[in-house]
Amino acid sequence: MLVEAAFVYPVVIIVVVFMLYMGMYMYESAVIHDMAATTSMMASKSISFPGYDELGGSYVSGVGSEGEITVGTVKKAYEDMSPYRYIVKGKVNNLFNEGLIAQTENILLKEEDIKCNIDVKRHLLSRRITVKLEKQVSMPQFFDIIGIADSYKITATETSITSDPAEFVRNTDITANAMGYLADKLKLGEKLSALREKINGVLDSLGINGD
Repeated sequence: MLVEAAFVYPVVIIVVVFMLYMGMYMYESAVIHDMAATTSMMASKSISFPGYDELGGSYVSGVGSEGEITVGTVKKAYEDMSPYRYIVKGKVNNLFNEGLIAQTENILLKEEDIKCNIDVKRHLLSRRITVKLEKQVSMPQFFDIIGIADSYKITATETSITSDPAEFVRNTDITANAMGYLADKLKLGEKLSALREKINGVLDSLGINGD
């Protein structure tokens, strides 16, 4: 029995430890994907509603009074909600990037390197926010002894799409107002009326009903 135990027990211990660490790896991978998805949603809100950094940033970075929303944070958010903000704002606050990196450190497995990139791409009426998070985690060195890599990379890529119908209507209105203003200044209405009268005169001379 002693000889059998000398052969069997090390294998059992290795298998059990391997299963434990792989379970921790899968758990950490799920947590990182969830964090990336949450960050992409919050970042998309900050694009559509500048000032949301004040309201939702604490949930990502852990700053503030444990995510408590106060009257001051709401006022600050509304101060940043300026019209035509897309002209000057198209990037995500670094608060989300830094907060995501801080939250993914030392979840369960020790990290070797963490990289986070939040990309914003503009489409016709919307914006696509992509969060890509890469975390290199280290495993016990004995994994290398049994032929298994002792370092793995967890990669999470999550995307959110945001749009602001009110901003679209506002931009449409300002375009229509600008065209009306230019038409009045250039007297396009009078010119079009004169052109129509000329066309009707030519049609009448040819015996064609202008209507």
